[in-house]
Amino acid sequence: MIGAQTTYNRWKRRRTIVVCAGCGKDHPVGTRFCSACGRDVLLPAADYEKLQDAKFDHEQTELAEKCQRNAAIKRIQALRQATACGHCNRYFDPPAQFCTSCGADIAHQLLADETIYAIVQPEFPRIIHSFDDYHGLRMSAPEKGVMRKLIFRTLFRFQRT
Repeated sequence: MIGAQTTYNRWKRRRTIVVCAGCGKDHPVGTRFCSACGRDVLLPAADYEKLQDAKFDHEQTELAEKCQRNAAIKRIQALRQATACGHCNRYFDPPAQFCTSCGADIAHQLLADETIYAIVQPEFPRIIHSFDDYHGLRMSAPEKGVMRKLIFRTLFRFQRT
């Protein structure tokens, strides 16, 4: 829990400094140019914090969308490996050789793209809007490290406040 003195110090700091919008360096009120980068865009600390929060929220949204995109790509890749039964229309993971419902041989019967699209589109409606979006994802690879960035940024945000 934050004590009254800490809250007062934050309030006092916000009222007695301006912050460079370019590099984030603190300066006393009345300073016209940043001593670190030379810019003349100095904001009150409260406005700078609002700007940083808006940037952070935008970055969080982008990372969350990339995580969804990666999940969609991985799901498509998994379904492209699955086999399908032509008799009862069930699909199975790659090691399956025979249908567990009707006993039919399903060794080399892969799912069609239209079937995969019909399965994946309801799972990821914000990512896959059309069959063209599906084809774009089908040919791409997931971006590495996105989930780690999202988790790190979220933890950093909670530490900062």
